Amino acid sequence: MKNTTARTGSSALAAILTLLALATAPLASAQADLPAAPAIDSITAGERWLGMAWSAPSNDGGSTVIAYDIRRIESDSADKSDGNWAVVEDVWVTGGGNLLHILTGLEPGERYDLQVRAVNTSGAGAWSSTAQATPADASSSSGRATTLPLSTTSSGDLHPLGDNRYPGSFHSGNDIDYYKIVVSQAQARNSTGYWFASQGDTDTQATLSASNGQVLAVSGSLDSSPHPEHFFIYGELGADTYYLRVESSSNTQGSYEIQVRTFPETSSRSNAIELPLGGVAAGNLFEPGDEDFYKLFLPSRTDLILRSDGLADTTGELQHRNGAGLANND
Repeated sequence: MKNTTARTGSSALAAILTLLALATAPLASAQADLPAAPAIDSITAGERWLGMAWSAPSNDGGSTVIAYDIRRIESDSADKSDGNWAVVEDVWVTGGGNLLHILTGLEPGERYDLQVRAVNTSGAGAWSSTAQATPADASSSSGRATTLPLSTTSSGDLHPLGDNRYPGSFHSGNDIDYYKIVVSQAQARNSTGYWFASQGDTDTQATLSASNGQVLAVSGSLDSSPHPEHFFIYGELGADTYYLRVESSSNTQGSYEIQVRTFPETSSRSNAIELPLGGVAAGNLFEPGDEDFYKLFLPSRTDLILRSDGLADTTGELQHRNGAGLANND
């Protein structure tokens, strides 16, 4: 009887183990593979920075790509083993659609090897092929102006909330730096506002011109700004090549940073911008009387606080979808 009991117990245990194996087998087979390597499309060189744009991998491994990592190393490095590369993780996160990153803090004249890899729920995939580039000082002539790559969506449109930053510096008091911004016909199909601004401790002034040489805006100091040494230019982007001339307003040398921000431009309820609950939406009022429209969906009755921030003096009105005014504040 003891032998029979032992055999029966072993058979039951074996049956349980078999069922467990069958139950877990589909989970193991459903696990995503690692994504393939992305492809580097272009690299733009600026002073102490490199702007890298890339394409998504042809195979995501069966799971959506959730981030990208970038790494760099000096091209003349004798040992390029993995541990010697400088890695910047999560330069892109699911939802932005913007496959562009500006690597800063680089040495002018130093040539760098660059690679990018994709990450999905299973982990990081293989690094891309190597691209090489060298940071270069901004040119003092418009004919050799440094291109400022702008954030775009996955469909190639200008990113509606793009925030692009590029470091620069004046090597002498009379140094002049030229930058170029290219907006294609496809990118200009959606109305997009922009502003160019400088940051840093160096006094700067700027002139924005179109490709035909027409001066569109000149900006020196902002007397109403917390930092009057900065320039600030704003308007609406159409299809063209623009040139930004930057110089010191006090004939001093030093570092600065250019910030280029793009905003979706809206003119009525029909093209109102989605306002996320608990989030932030950026906008720009270009002239007196200009109005921007936003919309939000409330799944149930709730308390709501809406407020604006920034340099502009604003008024706001909350309306129901039927147009009835619910609240206003100035």
